[in-house]
Amino acid sequence: MTTKKGKVNEIFFIRSIACICVVLLHAIGIVTREFGVTPDTLFSQSRLLLLFATPLFIILSEFLLAYSYPEKTPRNFFSKRLKYILIPFIIMAFIYSLDVNLRSAEFDLNSIWNIFLINLTGGFHGYFILIIFQFYLLHVLFIKFEHKLSPKMVLFISLVINVLYLSFFNLTDPPENLAHGQEIWRRWYWYPFVGWIFYFTLAYYCGKYFDLFKARVQRYIIPILFAIIISVAVIYTAYTNFIIPSMSSKRVDILFYATLMWFLLFYIATKIKKVPKFVIIISKLSFGIYLLHPIFFRMLQENIDPSSSSNIYVYFTIIFLMGFLLSALTTYLLSLTKVGQFIIGATGKMYKKQKEHVKGLIGNERQNQMQKESTSA
Repeated sequence: MTTKKGKVNEIFFIRSIACICVVLLHAIGIVTREFGVTPDTLFSQSRLLLLFATPLFIILSEFLLAYSYPEKTPRNFFSKRLKYILIPFIIMAFIYSLDVNLRSAEFDLNSIWNIFLINLTGGFHGYFILIIFQFYLLHVLFIKFEHKLSPKMVLFISLVINVLYLSFFNLTDPPENLAHGQEIWRRWYWYPFVGWIFYFTLAYYCGKYFDLFKARVQRYIIPILFAIIISVAVIYTAYTNFIIPSMSSKRVDILFYATLMWFLLFYIATKIKKVPKFVIIISKLSFGIYLLHPIFFRMLQENIDPSSSSNIYVYFTIIFLMGFLLSALTTYLLSLTKVGQFIIGATGKMYKKQKEHVKGLIGNERQNQMQKESTSA
């Protein structure tokens, strides 16, 4: 059995970048709607460059699994993920259903329940957790027989399947006689693992053959950079010419762009000798930030009038920074509580010293109080 390996420090940098880009993406979307910015502007179209962020989170999840457990998973594999990933997903699905209802005209339990059920099936931005759980199941199955398969063949077949699947939903319209056709084309096709299967196989082999992957990325960085430029050109052409007009990470062209950005960011991370502490903090808080930031964005929208700022970029900066910082602070505070891990997931041991320090202060305070009482007595 292969034992769990040490940490991959590059992941801290990549995860923090993915987190920041997700928040940036949503902040730009909010500002464009508030100011009525048309889709043909550079500011609006800049979101296309950030669409790799959610696929990157999905790649990271399988990469870490393959790196740590390339042959066999531990006994508590699913129980830990149910506690610290699925339970937060369920709780946040309820919180967002409550949030939507509280902002409506009246409190309605039926409405809360209905929205909650929709959220559980991926009706809010936490849908990627449903994909990750499919990856967990795939990983357990895949490691049992992948040694019999050619990695090149697996990667090629999964890429073809992924491209065909996304192309079908990107480039066709739903049949008029198909029940729920519009809803399937609008979002339901996102959820099956088939739409993300190439990310799975790519991440698996990158994690399992980590040293080889690291060497190849460093060797081929120049072709990777050229490929990114070509990929961006293809994305903008497809978007501006209404070939694929959606602003979504489920675009077939994003499949290639996200893969290339994964390579580029990993290369950059290998060149960082010491990961800055703030990068590690963002990485540790990233899951909670991802889950919480839309709530704070809505609060900020309700309390900051766009007309109070004559400059769209000033308003954008305020919305982004405050939304990001409030999400990070809330995640941090929740992580200091026992129930926090069931809302924003586990944040690791980064706060162990702070917790011990707080306990020490409380203990000293109690000891001083007891001494005072003993003296006065």
